[in-house]
Amino acid sequence: MSERNFDLDLTLDPVLYHRIKEQTDLYIQLFQQLAGDFPQQKLSLIHPTSKGTKVTNGYRLDNCPYQVLDIARDFDPATAFNIRILNWWGNGLFVFILYGKDTLIKMEESIRRLLKFYIVSDQKSPWDYKKIINKNPSTKIIQRNTSSDFFQIYRRIDIDPDFDKTYAILKKEITFIFDNHY
Repeated sequence: MSERNFDLDLTLDPVLYHRIKEQTDLYIQLFQQLAGDFPQQKLSLIHPTSKGTKVTNGYRLDNCPYQVLDIARDFDPATAFNIRILNWWGNGLFVFILYGKDTLIKMEESIRRLLKFYIVSDQKSPWDYKKIINKNPSTKIIQRNTSSDFFQIYRRIDIDPDFDKTYAILKKEITFIFDNHY
């Protein structure tokens, strides 16, 4: 007999998959509603090279499902500015703010204000979320990682089970970031 077995209680449990689908859809709705609050016209006034918003859903970020809301979507190594809200199943909900090398210089004072609440990522890749969130922050110095084209800060967001309260928490956070983006 094989040592590998199918977990039939898990794979044949329709209630479990309906709950997962329901929760995934709820995060997608939340992110779409937030995206609607920040149309391209508004974003281009804040960051002229903005490419708008995008909601993404996936299943294999370090083997866990995830939902993402990107706001501004400028990933150019020089001009980059992006706010990424990541709901990562099994890990939590995070806000990541990505800056390119020119944007970092231009926004240095704004970033200093945000560092009262955000952590500096010292990872080479701004997309290596497991390493980013599992690293103990040691400094709040604004210094670009010379092995990366980007500078990134992040924070975990404690959300509420209530959809409307979580929406308000995230909208306030995004507005706070934009209020400090000058």
